Amino acid sequence: LMTMSAIRDGILAVLVNSRKWRRDQVSACDFGIAVKSACAVIIQPGPDSRIEPKDFGTFGTSACGASNKLRTWRFNGILLVKDSGDPTLLLGDLWTGVDDLYTALSADDTFDGSACVGHLEAISRPSIDAFIEAGGLDFGFLTFSIQAQEW
Repeated sequence: LMTMSAIRDGILAVLVNSRKWRRDQVSACDFGIAVKSACAVIIQPGPDSRIEPKDFGTFGTSACGASNKLRTWRFNGILLVKDSGDPTLLLGDLWTGVDDLYTALSADDTFDGSACVGHLEAISRPSIDAFIEAGGLDFGFLTFSIQAQEW
């Protein structure tokens, strides 16, 4: 039995192993990394993770036992790109960010052996003028979702 935390660590490892981001640019718990670099990726538990029985378990004399389960974990992420004041560079980095996320997360469907199978589900730029301000800095951003399954 693996856990959502183990898969989280596997996703972070895959992102770093892709050489698109350094270890200090990816996190599951620190938004502060964004102000320290030009680009950062942060993941969190996402909505609608599901645990479903795969079978009926064991039928012993002491009632029903534990069934095998299909666990479908969802993660939400954000890719933050620091705005340097050059809109062409910022928008170019967001385009590259889409490709980098897809390439990195598609390179290992097991997320460093932490899941049976996983994939990038969606990438979005919520609005053409969407920015986040942190530490007196502006960031363009992409949101994305990941699904990982174990059984």
